[in-house]
Amino acid sequence: FAPVIAFPHQPWLTTPEQQIDLIARVLDRQPQAQRLKDELEQLLQANGKSLLAANKTTFAYIKGGTGGSTSLSVYVKEDPRVDTLIKLGLTLLPAVSDLKAPFGGFAASIGMENAEMLNQADVLVSWFNSEKERAALEAQPLFRTLPAVQNGGYIPLTDQSLVVAMSYGTPLSVRWGLAQFMPLLKGAMSSHESH
Repeated sequence: FAPVIAFPHQPWLTTPEQQIDLIARVLDRQPQAQRLKDELEQLLQANGKSLLAANKTTFAYIKGGTGGSTSLSVYVKEDPRVDTLIKLGLTLLPAVSDLKAPFGGFAASIGMENAEMLNQADVLVSWFNSEKERAALEAQPLFRTLPAVQNGGYIPLTDQSLVVAMSYGTPLSVRWGLAQFMPLLKGAMSSHESH
């Protein structure tokens, strides 16, 4: 059968670069691993350079609309969704940058009652399993008061192919995902800049 590789420190929070290294070591393909990591870094840098004022843009990647009206979570550092945006040059919102996920998780629950933690985010990204789930989050009064939502800095993802591509952070998924995601990100950033 195939070799099985355990996660190095916490499930779901193994960076794509770490995954490439682990797989390369098992398959004895270290030179190919370095090439893949270089290609991934170059891809992210090239896309990041196309963003104006990326380093002045704060973001949070969130999840709501499930688990009832009080549900609101924030993805943490080392989750590929978050790390991809950081590598594009954006800054993880300081108010949530030190949050930790519980063991076995990749998001920290803050609850809708703490939505104001997201007030300073220029861009909010979220994903949904369905339009019904999206509507459930967007119906929440506290969510609607967030500046990023009011100012056009909110990116709701419902295309499951794009959701998955941006979740994995692998060279192949990021290459495909960024082609779809970058126009959405640029639109959200330009909306923020105009306010």
